[in-house]
Amino acid sequence: MARSSATPKQLLHKWVEEKESTWERGNIVKDFRKEQGIPYGRWLSPNAFGNPLQWQVLDVLGVEAKPFETYTKLLFERGYDVEKKILSILGGQQQTFVSLGKICGFCDVILDTKDWDIPLGVIPFDIKSIGGMKMKRIKSAKGADMKAILQTCFYAMALGKDDFGVIYVNADAYDIETFTYRTKDVEPLVLNEIKQFEEAMNKCEVPVFEAKEAWQKNAKYNNFKDWMDLSKEECQKKLAESGKIFM
Repeated sequence: MARSSATPKQLLHKWVEEKESTWERGNIVKDFRKEQGIPYGRWLSPNAFGNPLQWQVLDVLGVEAKPFETYTKLLFERGYDVEKKILSILGGQQQTFVSLGKICGFCDVILDTKDWDIPLGVIPFDIKSIGGMKMKRIKSAKGADMKAILQTCFYAMALGKDDFGVIYVNADAYDIETFTYRTKDVEPLVLNEIKQFEEAMNKCEVPVFEAKEAWQKNAKYNNFKDWMDLSKEECQKKLAESGKIFM
């Protein structure tokens, strides 16, 4: 009869909970902010494109978000390992710092597609590690998520590239799907993301919650769920109570 031991699981959870978040690229971003004269709390990450405007504003203001569960942290670790493996296979120019205006980020990889079935020259790609169920949805949709599209389009804009791509990797089986897009088709959407964020910051007001995609309406996926049902006035009151201010 099998005997179940919880110790290995406990050790794994202890490791991921105690692991320090060491972001080696942090100093590059800090230097860029200093050069551009960007106060702390005024920097929008390309990773946030496609998020509800309220999430974007609360995040840069440093409002405390719902902490990640241990299981989610382990998923991130798995995703990191998978993306690292794929990058080792693809080669190319990896983790390239790019900036456009006062926004900056790191492009996962820039690849030469001259020998691909659809040659598009040297273009940026973002790599997304996902589970099997999401891979099925991606294949059915025959396209990338809008958040990934916006993020990688920003890299293409910053690099002056006409095309860009998103690579999805099924972390369960290393199945891969790749989608490419024309920069000019998505650029207006990226510029609108930036414009809406800057307008909200200039107003010095936390906007009410408005989802951009259906899944964002689910409180389960909302890191600021205590804010999602608040009125405009209630948002400003809660911000004052938090002690966070617009810079």
